[in-house]
Amino acid sequence: MSPGFSARKKPFKKPNKKKYAPTDTFERLILPRGKEMLGILDKKMGFGRYNVLCADGKIRICRVPGSRRKGLWLNIGDFIIIEPWDLQGDSRGDVHYKYMRHMVPKLEAKGLLKCFENAVE
Repeated sequence: MSPGFSARKKPFKKPNKKKYAPTDTFERLILPRGKEMLGILDKKMGFGRYNVLCADGKIRICRVPGSRRKGLWLNIGDFIIIEPWDLQGDSRGDVHYKYMRHMVPKLEAKGLLKCFENAVE
């Protein structure tokens, strides 16, 4: 062995991950369009199903489609965009988008949350 070489290897050091921090820069607000509507996640039912209180006053059983299942984590009280199914549209739907916590005041300023005033705690 050469004098500058040690037989023991140094452990690999992972680079520090940058933590997400919302900024005050302009961020596009995604709004429901077409058949989509706003909803509040009311209850987790298990097996990937959720009870959602929708803007039209109905409670629907919604699921996250397979393409978004791993990337979209939902908690009780989250504001989401849902799309009712073509069949059983009054009782079922799919979750398309989840609003982050810092986007909710922007929705309130636009007046989109007036239908949920008595439903929110």
